[in-house]
Formats: sequence, C-alpha cells, structure tokens
Amino acid sequence: MTPPRDISLGQLKGTFILEGPVNDCRPDWASLVPAGVASDSREVRAGDLFVAGPGARSHGAAFVPSALRAGAVAVLTDPSGLGVLGDVRVPILVKAGAHRLAAPIAAALWGQPAERLRLVAVTGTHGVATTAAMVHGLLASCGVRAVGVASERLTAPELHRLLASDPEATDAVAVLPAAALRRGAGVGLRPDAVAVAALHDPRPQVLASLAAEVRVLLAAARHRVILLDSDTSAHLADEFPDAVLVALPTSPHAHRATWRVTGVGADGAASTFSLHGPGGLRRTTTVGRPGALLLADAALAVVTALTGGHVDPDLAPGVPIDLPHRMEVLRRRPAVVTDRVATAAELRRVLSALPDRGRVWCVYPAAAPLERAGRLEVAQALSDCADGIVLAGSADGEAALAALRSCFTPAEAGRVHEAASVDAAVSFALSHARPEDIVLVAGCGTILRGDCPREGHT
Repeated sequence: MTPPRDISLGQLKGTFILEGPVNDCRPDWASLVPAGVASDSREVRAGDLFVAGPGARSHGAAFVPSALRAGAVAVLTDPSGLGVLGDVRVPILVKAGAHRLAAPIAAALWGQPAERLRLVAVTGTHGVATTAAMVHGLLASCGVRAVGVASERLTAPELHRLLASDPEATDAVAVLPAAALRRGAGVGLRPDAVAVAALHDPRPQVLASLAAEVRVLLAAARHRVILLDSDTSAHLADEFPDAVLVALPTSPHAHRATWRVTGVGADGAASTFSLHGPGGLRRTTTVGRPGALLLADAALAVVTALTGGHVDPDLAPGVPIDLPHRMEVLRRRPAVVTDRVATAAELRRVLSALPDRGRVWCVYPAAAPLERAGRLEVAQALSDCADGIVLAGSADGEAALAALRSCFTPAEAGRVHEAASVDAAVSFALSHARPEDIVLVAGCGTILRGDCPREGHT
C-alpha cells in the first residue's frame, strides 16, 4: 500500500480553512502528521484524524472517546459536535459541514488515488457486490490490474485508503451500495463508469433518498450503465438519455434496453445467456452459477466492462465469479448449491431462480434467528418452492427446530424432514435425490457463519 503523504495538521487547517484548535492541547499540534483519516470510530487506526459529523441516530462526536481509545490523534467536527464533546486533550478543529471534508482530506493524504485510476463504481441496493466481483474478474481475465474496493460499511476515507492499496494498478472496481452513498462514501468521486444494479426498497421515502444519491454519482460519471428492472431505474434512464440500458426479457422495460438478455439456458452448475446489443452485436457467455438469480448481475457486468472500454470486446466465454455462498456449486449430479440467504423473501427468490430440471430439495438451518412471523414466511416459501424440505438442527437448537416445524400445515408435513445437523441434512437429501435434482443449502455464510459441506464430505 502507498504510504500516506506527510501533510501536517497545520497544513490541513490552512488548506481546508478550519477553525481551532478550540481546546487546550499540545503546543506543537500544527506539526502533527495524521497517519490517516476515519469517519467511523470502528475504523480508526493509530495516528488517525477522526472526522465526527452528524449520523442517522446520533452525532459522531459521541464516539470520540472510542476513537481516542483506538489511537486517534486529532478530531475534526462541526459546531453542533462541540456541544457533545467532553474534555478532550487532542487538537479539536471545527468547520460547518465537517463530515463532507472526510473524503477530500483522505484523498489528499493518500495522493488522490481516484484521479490516477480508471474507476468503475457499482451501486444499487441488490446485486452490487456480485456485479462488482464479476467486473473485477472480467478485467483480471483480460490482463487489467485493478484494485477491488469492498467493505461491509464503506466510508469515504476507507474508500480512498483502499484505492491507494496497489500503486501498480491502473483500474479500480468499487462496491458502492446506495446506502454507502448516503453515508457520503461517494463524495467528490468522478468515476470513469457507474453501473446501477437493482434499486429496490419497500419504503418509498427511503427509495427516493437512495435514488437521489445514485443520481449524483451518475451525474459525475463519464459512462453510465443502468439495469432496467424497475420503475425507479426507468426514471433514472429518463434523466440520463446517454446511459446504456441492460434488461432481462422479463423486465417490463425491456423494450427500451440497449442490451437485452436472450437465449438463457441453465443446468445444475452454470447458466449460459446471450446479450444482444446495438448494431446487431451479440455476445454469448456463461456464468458459473445455476439458475437465473445472477443473470442480471452478469449481464450488467459484461456490458459495463464493454461500455467503458475496460476489456477487449472479444470476451472470454465465461464470466469469472468468486463469491463464496452466492449460488455456489459444491457438487454435481445431484447438484448441491449453497446460498447465503438470510430472509424469507431472499429464500423464495433463490429457490424460484433454480433451473427447472428435476426436484428441488432445500436444507434449511432451523437455528436461523427468526421471529414467529419470519418462521411462518420461511415455511411458506419452502412449501411453495421446494419439493423436499430438510430442517437442520444443531446442538442447542431443538426448540428452534420444533418452532419451525410447527409452522408447516399437516398437509405439508409429508415433505418436511429433520436432521441433527447441516451435514446430516445434506446427506439425507442426497440419499433421496435423483441425479437431475438440485439440493439448495440455504443460509450458509450468513445464518450459519461457516462452511457448508463439499463434495467428499457429505
């Protein structure tokens, strides 16, 4: 990783016109050189400048004690944050809208990495990490050295630090969910390309807010690619008429698409699809996951890589994907697939997306942290979408197993089986499955927070 530039606190004060220090602190404060910047107390490293701004529930200044324990050497906050701070001995600098300075300060310390890299930013609410991983894989397969930026809770300072992690890279692919944009992670970015994956939220006001953040990022981009899968994405397409539009044949807006997915075929281990583009262009490729769940993400990744000129138009026949527990194939005939579903809605979506080639068995961990309503919805999804259901217990999960079992009706009970563990549940399903069947192991990586059994271990 490129080390941060030696920019002193005094220089930062002059460059960004900061006030202070407003407290008694060490007399040589101006010569202090921050080792980095953090706007989340959980990300603070020793020597960092901590930027404390307003949050969704509380002001970041309330977390200054935690930041100091982690090694922060200075604090930048706004006037409202001063009323929250107690007795702090490190330098406190102040400016209205201080939280908006986290990005430019971090960019300055890390040598403006976003300006030297061709940046692809993938945003949206669903499929963002999957699409970004595929774009990164496509670039790597074409010999492009790209930084992959992904973080569970990405902030602007963390983004610039990660962008600077490989000084030899020419490109970067960043996972920038709409929620991260709302936290300011995309402030000041001018990406070479922005790809908008699925953009959904059942709460209209929240969706409108997320779409507004995505709109700002799109406006700053050189190239724009939008997955047309909802009215929200269609409205974004109206606002950016030069955007390249991608759609599955099931989309109500497919007739507007620049690139359309056709010719979908799938077996228990992979899916093949064709992309039809402008001027009669056609690309046929394969993604190493079964069913239709990842087709939209794969199509968006391919078109994004082509649109920005990041890869050779003569793509390799497959879309590289390295995402553990995301429709990951563990064995074939009968196929065993694992997915990290964590809600009933996701479970229904994954089961419905599996190829129609035989019976579908679902192994579900009864110890999943579900409320009563959640258990009922899971039971309904399993009943509607799976031919065989195996509830997997655990050493301390007998009560959870009984609670989930009780959610099935007497008519459904004949399809519901039980096993003491996930391993035993998979073994049971395989012993009853035909070669053309598919066994889905649900919840691995999220609910179980561990590995699922692989071929040779079942």
